[in-house]
Amino acid sequence: EAGCLFTDREVAAAGEGAIKCGFNVAYDAPAGDLTTGDRFSIAYLGNEDLVLPTFIGSGPFEIRLRNTVLDLDNADGDSDRATGITGADINVVDGPDGGIVDGIDLIVTGFDPHTNVVSFAVQKGESIKPGDSFTVQYLNKEDLAVPATSEVTQQRLYLEAIEEILPEINKIIVSPDAESVLILGGREGLTPIPLGPSPAPQQ
Repeated sequence: EAGCLFTDREVAAAGEGAIKCGFNVAYDAPAGDLTTGDRFSIAYLGNEDLVLPTFIGSGPFEIRLRNTVLDLDNADGDSDRATGITGADINVVDGPDGGIVDGIDLIVTGFDPHTNVVSFAVQKGESIKPGDSFTVQYLNKEDLAVPATSEVTQQRLYLEAIEEILPEINKIIVSPDAESVLILGGREGLTPIPLGPSPAPQQ
């Protein structure tokens, strides 16, 4: 969306009317129809808002990220997003800046892909406060499942389409050779209409 912002800090600073950016995911089954509960994964370059922990002192400190981190820079050269993941794949894109040293006061110093824990240090000469928020950006992997609403949406779209067609129909001819199709005779000839959305395959 045009004019949207990427972090909660930016939205709060911008004031009333500010909108945080979002995104939609479309997923199509490679064969057959989608069914409720089908598992899939998406990858996206996204932000995560974090809070400086209590008793942080002058650092360093560690925080566990919510989503799985993927290899963004391909520094290992194998073009495999699941390998070669390091702290270099995570960037601090927003956070406190005390002004003594130019730039955001927090630096990523390491990452453990087995625990999803990222390590941070504080710029020399800067001081930070527990509870302050900051934002990191990384290539996220998120495991999802097809929601039950997807089948409901198919039914709704089908019914809306039929409602638009039916007023133009002056007679109905049922084909004896088709189990799942009505042949509707309208002003522009015969129009084949499915009886309903394709049913989910039996497991």
